[in-house]
Amino acid sequence: MIQRHLLSKKDRKRLVTKVQDISPKLAEALKKASKIEVIKVKFPNVKVRLFLADEIPLVVEESDKLMYPSLVALFMYEYPFKAFVDQGAVKHILRGADVMVPGITKVEGEFERNKIVGVYSESTSKPLAVCLALMSYKEILEHEKGRALKNLHYLGDKLCKLYKSIK
Repeated sequence: MIQRHLLSKKDRKRLVTKVQDISPKLAEALKKASKIEVIKVKFPNVKVRLFLADEIPLVVEESDKLMYPSLVALFMYEYPFKAFVDQGAVKHILRGADVMVPGITKVEGEFERNKIVGVYSESTSKPLAVCLALMSYKEILEHEKGRALKNLHYLGDKLCKLYKSIK
């Protein structure tokens, strides 16, 4: 079941404050929005709140309070932490696989563990996924193998299908 409602001014301010830590540009977009809605949905393993600014899904919050930008937000706004992956990694990431060190060709931004990282295709520079860093940018550059990023949200997943269903 999906629940949808507008955020109060108080809740809007709280959301903008939380998002400021993730991305100042995203927080600014939320501030400027004429309306912010929240959609609550329960997937089999997680409850999700999707925040829409003027009908555009920008921020996701999972039941464990993990908050991150939507893929739509990565397409629209510059994100500070990025990992670029080679073509061989793309198909796996688009099936929900975590990002492994050998597939990463470049990182941008100095992120630590547990930060949110946008994953982009090396060949197209388009966003593919939103991930949680299991390694810092330094560790990724130093290691030759291992799981670097945990896949949270990727093109074609249940959140993308939710975006399409709410239009």
